[in-house]
This record gives sequence, C-alpha cells and structure tokens, in this order.
Amino acid sequence: MDGMEIINSFKKETIYEFSEAIPILNDRIYIIFKIDIISIDMNPSKTRIKKIKERIKNNENAKNLISHMDIEPIAYLLKTEKGNEYDYQMESIDEKYDSFVEKNKNELLEKFLEDNPI
Repeated sequence: MDGMEIINSFKKETIYEFSEAIPILNDRIYIIFKIDIISIDMNPSKTRIKKIKERIKNNENAKNLISHMDIEPIAYLLKTEKGNEYDYQMESIDEKYDSFVEKNKNELLEKFLEDNPI
C-alpha cells in the first residue's frame, strides 16, 4: 500500500453536538460543538452516529475506529421559556464561524430539537 492509498483509506466526517444545559435563571444555554472525526476501517457517513458514540463511550475498539478527533466549540444556543413556548437564539462564539452559523442556523436548531424533544 503506497502513501496515497493510505491517505485515501481515511474517512472524514463532521458532526455537530450540543452540550448539556447550563441553567441561568429561567434560561438554558447549550454550547454547540463541531466534531471532526477521521477514521480508518469504517465510513462514519454509512454508520449511525449513535453507534459511533456508543463505541466511543464503551471504549470498545475505539482505537480501531477513530484515528483522530477534533472538538471545537463554535456557537451557543440560548433557550428561553416564554409562557408555554420557547424562544431560541443562536450566536457564534468566534467570528470565523459567523457565516457558517448564520447559514446553518435552521438545520442546527432542527438537530437540537430532534435530540432534545420538549
């Protein structure tokens, strides 16, 4: 196997995860993390992300699955209770993520609501 074959065997997947709630008065703040996973022996896009998380948590063959993982906070989500409804505000933590957060705000909020049903 030459160098290019080795490089091409690596698979890269980017996922976005939310922290546990940080309560402040009646509000909740969640940190949004960008997670880049570089792996060998599997393609994260074809594998359920939940399975990857379970394997990482259980540490079963984690070294064989994930060769490198970068985790970086990119934004925060403020959840405010207003009567029987919730208001959500999202802001990037660093200006280098401003355009990404603005462009993907709806998708990130949908993922948050899917992972954290009311």
